[in-house]
Amino acid sequence: MRKIIKRSSPIVFEEWKIYKQPLSWRDLGGMPVSETRRTGSTKYYSKHELREKLLAEQENLCCYCECEIKNDPLSVKIDHIQPQSNVNNQNLIFDYSNLGLSCSGGERDPRPRITHCDSSKRNRDIPLTPYSDRCEKEIDFTLNGNIVGKTEDAVKTIDILNLNISKLINLRSSAIFGIIYNDKEGQNLISSEEAYKIHSKLGSKSPTEYISAILRSLEKIMKTGTYNKR
Repeated sequence: MRKIIKRSSPIVFEEWKIYKQPLSWRDLGGMPVSETRRTGSTKYYSKHELREKLLAEQENLCCYCECEIKNDPLSVKIDHIQPQSNVNNQNLIFDYSNLGLSCSGGERDPRPRITHCDSSKRNRDIPLTPYSDRCEKEIDFTLNGNIVGKTEDAVKTIDILNLNISKLINLRSSAIFGIIYNDKEGQNLISSEEAYKIHSKLGSKSPTEYISAILRSLEKIMKTGTYNKR
């Protein structure tokens, strides 16, 4: 989980809220809205448009596990980072700063399913959020794809989101493996100089899947030239 820079709420979304005075997410349409329908006093907005804005912010990655996502209502979920069902968060239901885009979290995997991300979080609060500087400072990764909490809050967040299930560990491990080793057997690490070059290159373009795990591994090699697998 990496820090996501939250931008200002879309003007048309805020105009729609003032016009509609929505009470639930059922008041928000699902299909794209044509510009011709925006004329006059009636204000329209859709979940499709909201997903587009969130996708751009998150650079097409799930706000929790960092898998690649797209604007598809069957494979992504508009998530309330702090759950709307919590009585203390009722004022955040339509607050853009509390919205994120999560993957489906394994809900469509073959049974037996083990859910993760929002599908695991559901109505629980998480101590660390993708919009906090703390998430990158208190969460680390190992070479074999495990995600590690450095603080009690980080451990609790990882547990609530179920980010250390085998599926995600294997995906992160595969993403790391192909970058930090010089051989197919995983015996020869790249040099610290090579790690620096790759890190700089990855940091200057749109992020790839599981980018946080990849960058943390490269940073450890940059500092020491070696990496403890455990």
